[in-house]
Amino acid sequence: MSVLIEGISVVILNSTINKKYKGGFAKYKQDFINGTFCTDGQLVRVGFMAPPDVGRFIMNLEKQGFIFKQGEKSVDVSVIDQVEGFTIACDWLTLQRTPDGVAFCSLKGMKTDKIAVPNGWKLENSLSKKFAKVDNNNVEGRLQHLRTDGSVDVFLDKQTMKEVFIGRTSKENHGMTNIADFLKKGAELVNPYIFLTDRNASDIESVDGRKNIKQGIEYLELVTQLDTQNWAAYWFLGKTQQALHNDEKAYGYFKSAFEINPNHPDVCRELMMTCLQLGKTDEGLLAAQSGIKLAPNDPGLLANLSLALFLNENLAQAKMAAEQSLAQSPSDPITKNLLMMITQVQNGKRKQPRKISDLMRAG
Repeated sequence: MSVLIEGISVVILNSTINKKYKGGFAKYKQDFINGTFCTDGQLVRVGFMAPPDVGRFIMNLEKQGFIFKQGEKSVDVSVIDQVEGFTIACDWLTLQRTPDGVAFCSLKGMKTDKIAVPNGWKLENSLSKKFAKVDNNNVEGRLQHLRTDGSVDVFLDKQTMKEVFIGRTSKENHGMTNIADFLKKGAELVNPYIFLTDRNASDIESVDGRKNIKQGIEYLELVTQLDTQNWAAYWFLGKTQQALHNDEKAYGYFKSAFEINPNHPDVCRELMMTCLQLGKTDEGLLAAQSGIKLAPNDPGLLANLSLALFLNENLAQAKMAAEQSLAQSPSDPITKNLLMMITQVQNGKRKQPRKISDLMRAG
């Protein structure tokens, strides 16, 4: 058996989790079911989209006694980039690829007849397919740098034979000639400024913030031009517009990501929240329902479903979903507050809200 490697993956032995993680494997699985979790019974893998998120995750593990590395070798935790491979040498794992370009890893010396994948994962909508598509279409080296006009780099797209223009902040553009490079760099530039749980975003209005956001958007937009099915680029563009408080633009990008890949919880979640911000409650509910199908017992997705049902005036089912979420995560203050508001509407003590901003009003 083996586990899928996509994006930036963190792989740990099940036995190490049982030994070092408070609550063992069952608690780890409960804490980190995020649509990327998978296990083959020996290895556990979770995935991330950007390096800073991996860094925070590793720091949390180290606080519980996990050892990331000693010298230049992985100890308890291995971090693997889908494109570049092991970030640090690991002598207990083997990394391979299928003929379709899907990366997977297994314990050294173990048979690799089957790959464990996250619930709901499908090759046609996956990051593996996107990167495989780049290789199969010979996009490596597809962009040829022609010249620099002031602060703009001009490339030739050798597939379409058209010029592509990219704003330049440094000479690094010259070394990036494929889709994977531009996606990775674009994501790295915008990531500090987008809204994510358990962290404060950097100041998007600072000089560096404005510069990085502008450049990151250009890179990500280029990805969508070269690969119209690259859902990850649309997702990052949506998160960027969300950080800029451009809800309509964010909605357009999240909708594109969802149409390409409705099988990723983060895609479902962001489309749902943006729809509910804009009062598009029917569409928001559909996105929430798609998310809960991927992980029916995930407390966060249950809370999302409850919110969408609440704003759709389906109070009984909204209350049921909130109670199910609290059964999984009893101390969550946001879901507790949501359940209280649902009950207030049922009792006639609060007006029925139709979008998220309505929840801010008193009674």
